[in-house]
Amino acid sequence: MSLEQETVRIQAAYAIGPVRNPFGNDRLNDDLSRIFNQDRICLEDRSSIALADGQIAECRFIDSVNNETKELDLNDYTLCENERLFLVTTLKTTEAKDVCVRTFDIIGKIWVNGELLFNKSGPFRFRLEPGEHLLVIEYFELRVNYSIRISDMAFELSNATELTEDYLSYWLDQRVQVVSESAYAVNSDLHAFYIFGADRLNVPNGTPVSVIVANDEGRTVDQFTACTGMRVEYDVRAISHETYCMLRFHLMYADAYGESRVTDHLALVHPIENVLSNLDRQYEQLVLNGFRNEIDNIQLLGLLNRIRAVAALEPAKVLVKQLRLVKEHWQEFVHACRLIEEGHRFEDTLIERRIGDGYYQSRLDDSLERYSIVLPDGYSSDKQYPLVILLPVCRYELDLPDVRAFFQDRMDEDAILVTFTCRGVTMGSYVGEASFLEGLDVIQQRYSIDEDRIYLSGYSNGAFAAWAIAQAYPDRFAGIAAYAGSASADKLLNLSNVAVLNVCGEFDYAIEASYKKPAAALGGYRYQGIIDPQATHWDTCYYHHLMYGIRWLLQQRRPEHPQRLHYRTDNARHRKCYWIDHITFAQEHPFGQLNAELKTDSLIQIDTLHIDSFEVTLPREAMAERLTIIIDGQSIKLQPNTSSQIRFQKSGDEGSCWQQEALISSKGPLAYASIGFGVLDIYMDRIKVVLPDRYDSLQEESIIQRVANLYARPKNNSWDPNIYVHYPIIAASELTAADIMQCNLIIIAGKMDNHGYLSMLHSQLSIDLTKQADSCVQYIQPNPMNPQKKLLIMASCNYENFNKHMYTRKLTIPSYASGIHPHLNKEVIQFNGRLQATNLDQFITTR
Repeated sequence: MSLEQETVRIQAAYAIGPVRNPFGNDRLNDDLSRIFNQDRICLEDRSSIALADGQIAECRFIDSVNNETKELDLNDYTLCENERLFLVTTLKTTEAKDVCVRTFDIIGKIWVNGELLFNKSGPFRFRLEPGEHLLVIEYFELRVNYSIRISDMAFELSNATELTEDYLSYWLDQRVQVVSESAYAVNSDLHAFYIFGADRLNVPNGTPVSVIVANDEGRTVDQFTACTGMRVEYDVRAISHETYCMLRFHLMYADAYGESRVTDHLALVHPIENVLSNLDRQYEQLVLNGFRNEIDNIQLLGLLNRIRAVAALEPAKVLVKQLRLVKEHWQEFVHACRLIEEGHRFEDTLIERRIGDGYYQSRLDDSLERYSIVLPDGYSSDKQYPLVILLPVCRYELDLPDVRAFFQDRMDEDAILVTFTCRGVTMGSYVGEASFLEGLDVIQQRYSIDEDRIYLSGYSNGAFAAWAIAQAYPDRFAGIAAYAGSASADKLLNLSNVAVLNVCGEFDYAIEASYKKPAAALGGYRYQGIIDPQATHWDTCYYHHLMYGIRWLLQQRRPEHPQRLHYRTDNARHRKCYWIDHITFAQEHPFGQLNAELKTDSLIQIDTLHIDSFEVTLPREAMAERLTIIIDGQSIKLQPNTSSQIRFQKSGDEGSCWQQEALISSKGPLAYASIGFGVLDIYMDRIKVVLPDRYDSLQEESIIQRVANLYARPKNNSWDPNIYVHYPIIAASELTAADIMQCNLIIIAGKMDNHGYLSMLHSQLSIDLTKQADSCVQYIQPNPMNPQKKLLIMASCNYENFNKHMYTRKLTIPSYASGIHPHLNKEVIQFNGRLQATNLDQFITTR
């Protein structure tokens, strides 16, 4: 593998193993001789090799490359517990080079010429002299998608943008890390950790490190000297009496310029239960005194629950990041209790601390959800602040200590930054969209937000969510930053008035959808694209949390009344674009599209495709008393004293004529507004799953319970199939008036007489279920008892049909990226020996 190229990847190597982890090779081992016998590992023409502990390991040359990652394909290998796989190859260079290595999801170690340079520890850089160099990778775990991008620092710097400079500054410059097997040292004599230099150019092995040991209160209880590249075995038993729970090691060293740098490490020396006992007593006292509001109670419980989750971990799984979290929540809890006792709100704690975790009880499924927030210094509710929302790749992406490390000392802008869940790898689709909108609503209710300066930022699935949500609601966002995420190509022009920062690797497997199509569609608008040279999808992950993108976003502002609008929608929920609202499209078409332009203060031109109706709120620039609106070539001159809100509806035998009509009095959902979302529209709101009150057999009960669990805990088709919701399941007799007013309901029934609620609605159902005797019908309609909410009804007189119907056997919710689903995005799915899907009006007409 030659470094004469600007960047290289390991695309050929000798694979040794899988093999039981060699004796003496613990997480902190940096000595290759404990693994291999020879100083120079010669593997040519060998099918096996003897390891230092006497094991004989299989050895074979591999050069199969994964087309997406551009890395060696390791899918033929599986590692069991305590097994290892080693890759051995060489790096060649004809001249001295400074080398930068960007890693993604490498769970293991990397040695070059016998020197340990990586230990599950992030990007690193070092110097290579001319010649051939031995590279060894040890895997503890194998991941399908991983990356090891090895590049010449001269190439990195020659292509340096402000973004790459930000990356080098945060992730590499003068960086030292601490590695440990576990942070759990309760009842231990020694706690071992390894001081690790990521920047070997400026902090070589042997750099002196001064270590100050502090207790929970921050008081110094010991100090000693170490150095980088050193394994430290610290006597915790001798000092454990000085602290209540943890010891904090402050490591101070001088960088290449003589400036002092600090990093830290934590060790747990007493059980976390000690902390919990004290916090529980504080909480119980607050309960006795009475809370001013339930929101404070929910948030304190959220903090306690996360500390309890760490306390319940096995010792080997207690890592430093978990202890940092306990420390953060412990301090936040004590601070919050004091303020609540003084009559303040929980949020005042976050304002005073400028950073913290808040919680809310989700209206979707009653779960306790959290958000992590960074607030500006001197935050005041009398002022409105820009809001930057970081969308996670999966359920959550950053814990509070990560948020502090990335942003607290670097976020000097007068803005609010927040991250919260979208319930998994949903890419902002269906449940993900509903969860996002709920989280945004919570933040806007609790904090003072400038609605003209709300921004989205995400990497990979988070970037797709940013694209999808902004394309659906372009008038709500001033800008988005998308890092290696695909956009829906047919809706790109929806973002013609939204600022877009788009960052993508040159070799990203999805570059067409992630970069080329957005650049072609939006290049003439408020768009900035950045290509990361010779980078794959996974190499760009390090850019997402840098300040460059946040500063870029904060320069943008939402236009109040854009002169030109472009909007395309394929479902009835997404229907507003700035000064045009209540857009509906013809049900026989899969989408509707509208382009509008304020040409002069007295002329608006609107061109539509498949649109049935819409409302116009006249921009301030328009002169209503002499305004003409041209719709699809038809000129409509407004009468004097016309309202600033105007509704237009297609009419005529073939829908060829536009007429001005009275405004819709209600802004709530329209009847049958599930067009485009179909049965999945049920997941856009709070849900309860309602089962029969009685069953004719245990088998019927078992089958219906299985279907209920399927819909109460839906899945998606991704690397993490979980959608982190769990909707309540109740019997019809347990349904309350509040449930009917607040919830969408999923009704599952065999015989109608066994289901009290369905029987009560029988005469008001859109489909007469008694006439569907031989089929299993699944359909969505407004709830007759509350038309603002939906019913998803799944019924069959023969309960065994539930085992035959595709979507009562298995439910996988797609993403918006998949386009219109042929079945799930229809309002009716029927199985009567064959599967049929249609919309409700067509189903009723054909019956």
